[in-house]
Amino acid sequence: MKFDLKRLESLVDLMETRELGELELMDGQNFVAIERALNKKPSQSERGEVIDEGKVIVTSPRVGIFLTKASAGEKVKAGAPLGELRVMDVKYAVNAPISGTIEELFVEAGMGVEYGQALMKIVSESIL
Repeated sequence: MKFDLKRLESLVDLMETRELGELELMDGQNFVAIERALNKKPSQSERGEVIDEGKVIVTSPRVGIFLTKASAGEKVKAGAPLGELRVMDVKYAVNAPISGTIEELFVEAGMGVEYGQALMKIVSESIL
């Protein structure tokens, strides 16, 4: 596969302008995936979104296929594995941001998910 360096540079410029962390493109048989480190503090959605006092929505840190290891009603500790996200044969762990009980799952195992999409809701053990 031959890369057009000018096109690649313009994609990187686009990523910087739009503050994108990753970009994937398919052009016929050619596929390119670009990732860059964003120099900013983790956002609330990367840790989990607080929706109510003591309740957190765990969100997807990337676009990919989510495979859950948890179920509704299960008690989890902070940092415990909730599942994994598969992106082009690479596995990324999704861990519990807080200790508590999984109240609700929003996606089924094997579903494709978007960046920031809600995966599950955890109720903190401090309010149980």
